[in-house]
Amino acid sequence: MTKVDWKSFWQSYRKREPVSEEDLFFEVGKTVNQRPISEPVFALSIDLITRGLELTCHDRLLELCCGNGLMTRRLAPLVHKIQAVDFSEHLIGNARKFNVAENVTYICADAITYLQDLAQSRAFIATKILLGDALCYFEPDELSKMLRATRELAAGSFTFMATGIPCDELKWNFYNTPDRVQRYHQNQLRADNTNDGIGRWWQKAELESVGQALALEVTVKEQPATLSTFRIDAIFRTRG
Repeated sequence: MTKVDWKSFWQSYRKREPVSEEDLFFEVGKTVNQRPISEPVFALSIDLITRGLELTCHDRLLELCCGNGLMTRRLAPLVHKIQAVDFSEHLIGNARKFNVAENVTYICADAITYLQDLAQSRAFIATKILLGDALCYFEPDELSKMLRATRELAAGSFTFMATGIPCDELKWNFYNTPDRVQRYHQNQLRADNTNDGIGRWWQKAELESVGQALALEVTVKEQPATLSTFRIDAIFRTRG
């Protein structure tokens, strides 16, 4: 897929002034048929992150591509501190307005650049890294850059979790009607193909290859069907 300008995409995607929490879910695409996902489903997504990262009250969490802070606010009571980063000014603005917590700092910045700069400055030493529902906007070489910077920042063991990754092997669970299949094939002919806003469909082997090239342990799991039938989560850890 040709490189898409995702920053421009997110600067205009569903952009409107939120007046309710439902609007915040709509704004970042946490919807089914354009309606906010249910509270049990959202709670399940937070639980998967909590267990996947093995979060504790002592953790300093770096959340990349935090959007408007919906997940950040839910995770805040579970950890010591969070730095939450996103490149969209209006999403960070809404995070600061609607999803404030005493132990959360919201930063408007490019995820890769910020992580690389943080590895040099060491101004915030994260114990866990979360890339929530956003790996679909990156390529394998960019994931490698993030993991390399994370290893430099951690200077030891680390856990990096990427959630909600569209899985190429499961894409027909989404494109599950003749019209949708046709749209998928039409999308592949577009130079600016966003795959209906879903982003990049990752193969499980690609995730494993990136991790193995950096001598990391990689765990890839399909999400529960109640959460998604076409997305997976990946956890990267230092060996041992």
